[in-house]
Amino acid sequence: MKPTATGFPVLDRALPGSSGLTPGSLVVVAGRPGVGATSFCMSLLAHAALGPDPRTVAMFSLDMPQDLVLKRLLAQTTGTDLYAM
Repeated sequence: MKPTATGFPVLDRALPGSSGLTPGSLVVVAGRPGVGATSFCMSLLAHAALGPDPRTVAMFSLDMPQDLVLKRLLAQTTGTDLYAM
């Protein structure tokens, strides 16, 4: 299976293999509150799941309930205001 593009070409080139996320790998995205770690993770997730070469993805959040994760993903992929949902 070939690597999955992240949607961020500069990041793809910096990762081992120079073309994205390696199948079977575990990616941990972490950051201080309010710096955009969840938004960044959602971008990776959406691109991998809905991009030109769709893949099965999973996200585990230690600080956000499942319904909010789904709402944020829906808002991001549709361009809808999260707070209008």
